[in-house]
Amino acid sequence: AEAVRKGAGIPTRAVGLIDDPKQAEAILGDGRADMVALARAFLADPRWGWRAAASFGEEIRPAPQLARSVTTMQHWMKAAG
Repeated sequence: AEAVRKGAGIPTRAVGLIDDPKQAEAILGDGRADMVALARAFLADPRWGWRAAASFGEEIRPAPQLARSVTTMQHWMKAAG
């Protein structure tokens, strides 16, 4: 993605083996790609985005429809560290 971005000057997306939030942030922050695509990470953990936000100290505010699973989510988040 980085070579295409520099050579063609078009928006690029980094894909493949990106499963850590800090790795994804570094790719974007270093300007190596404009977007990061995650597939396996979300298939393995549908709440990957929530965990990523928590790893950066962001408050997680689930939609009201998910209130019944918040206790379970908090348990998973705590277990994930």
